[in-house]
Amino acid sequence: MQFLKKSLPSLDFNDSKGRGVLAWAIVKKNLSVVTWLIENGASINAKDGYKMTPLNWACSENFLPAVRLLLHWGAHTEDMDQDGRRPLHVAIRKDNLLLAQWLLDRGAGIEAKTENDETPLELAVSGKSMALINLLLDRGADLEAPGSHKKWTPLHYAAAYGCTEAVELLLREGADATAKSSSDVTPLMSAA
Repeated sequence: MQFLKKSLPSLDFNDSKGRGVLAWAIVKKNLSVVTWLIENGASINAKDGYKMTPLNWACSENFLPAVRLLLHWGAHTEDMDQDGRRPLHVAIRKDNLLLAQWLLDRGAGIEAKTENDETPLELAVSGKSMALINLLLDRGADLEAPGSHKKWTPLHYAAAYGCTEAVELLLREGADATAKSSSDVTPLMSAA
């Protein structure tokens, strides 16, 4: 690796899609190369052609050791990819509780929305992940946060997806069973 470094002007060169060598090492899950690149100055917040940072890639690949390393070195938790997803959104879509915990512990926004107005809690409910729903509620996620579809609340989504366990939990936590969407739909109506 040292020989390659000496023959390159920078460790931040990209392929045709704008992906850097650090992203490649993450996708290949080569932690020793990821570590070496970071320690030798590779940019930990560089965005590729998809606006994905190395942290976005590490979350997308469920590569917790790389996530830990990137966060230790100061990777940004709120950078969005081209679809408006932050690393926390990616971790939730991947149903990865440990990644979500790590990101929240290091400042990821619990109410941060995607470009489509999806909240982390909405994504967890849509994925029917009770572990993630519990984590987000324990961390103070807003039960009434309007979501991406006609301003539905998490309870609307849980009812619509037939996730009775989530419906029961949200109601126990104080979700408003009479909440209306922008088109006056209640959670009960969304279940029909």
